[in-house]
Amino acid sequence: MSDKILPFGKHKGERICDCPILYLDWLIGQDWFIVKFEDLAAEVEEFLEGEPEWQRLRE
Repeated sequence: MSDKILPFGKHKGERICDCPILYLDWLIGQDWFIVKFEDLAAEVEEFLEGEPEWQRLRE
């Protein structure tokens, strides 16, 4: 579980673990997010890698 908080957007103020998987999947696919929020992007990706629902989406 990640307690990191998203600092922007539709889910501003929410913990990564409370955000919809599809939103997080979309987010890590955005170049601007990877560039501007490198550490947060790594946290999101790490969180998603542990989520079975995300693993099914990637198949």
